[in-house]
Amino acid sequence: MNPTPQNETRMVPQAFDSRVLTNRHPMTINRILLCLVACIGWTSLGCVAPGVRFSAIKWNLNNSLGRPADAHSPSLELAGKSFTELRHLMATKPSPCAQELVGTWYGVNKGFGAAWLGIHQDVKVFRANECDVSGYNILVKQVTVKDLPCHGWMPQRNPISCEPRTMGNFVVVNRCEESSTPKHKLVLDYSLASNKRLDPSKLLVDELVVIEPGLMLGRVRIKVGLIELPIAYFVLSRQKTPSSCDDASL
Repeated sequence: MNPTPQNETRMVPQAFDSRVLTNRHPMTINRILLCLVACIGWTSLGCVAPGVRFSAIKWNLNNSLGRPADAHSPSLELAGKSFTELRHLMATKPSPCAQELVGTWYGVNKGFGAAWLGIHQDVKVFRANECDVSGYNILVKQVTVKDLPCHGWMPQRNPISCEPRTMGNFVVVNRCEESSTPKHKLVLDYSLASNKRLDPSKLLVDELVVIEPGLMLGRVRIKVGLIELPIAYFVLSRQKTPSSCDDASL
């Protein structure tokens, strides 16, 4: 008997399967891409913690929600200003002196920087060294804007050592802008501090200006080659609130 028909019969399902896989391949890619977009959107919009991060991200990305009725602190009122107002303040207000930064500052983030990653509040700690002033950031538990005065800026802690979780070391640097009227400008340069080699914060530079005693406005810039692009704003306040972050700066 000729085995050829049997062989052909066996090969038909194999050819059919390959065609089915070929036809489904674009749909499979679309599903994978859709899942990735959904995951990114889920995280970016803060849906992981409903009612907490989502409320905060709306406040950061939508100026119409930037002045909540229950926000009575100067830091929240400052962060609630439009980007145009914030740019004007950065251009007209003076930079602080490095020594007046020493201590603990409570931060609120706005824009597409840390806030976009779900970090809407943090704490900056400045320390005076022999030659300069340096510091680091403390990660805190994220709360809604209305809960900040009473429950904000509580540090996240390492479950093993119970130490506050820190990130983003920086060095305070004085710059002199090149212009017809040279202007003193103080920045926090993360590339000069001892961060991990692949830490993305090494690309960041923070500018600071003084709004009033105990209240500062900052602008985050990211280094792209030889230029620095502004991507976000933040507010730092000395204002005391119920928080245990002061313990981490000792």
